[in-house]
Amino acid sequence: MANGFKSGGRVKGTENKITSDIREKFNQLLNDNIDTLYSDL
Repeated sequence: MANGFKSGGRVKGTENKITSDIREKFNQLLNDNIDTLYSDL
């Protein structure tokens, strides 16, 4: 591999699978418990 030349990997701006899974689960958690969150605040 030549210096300064990146080969392979994700395309710039593409999220990795773990990050997108965590965001999805967090949004689901918030949506399922929105009433409880409002009452607690």
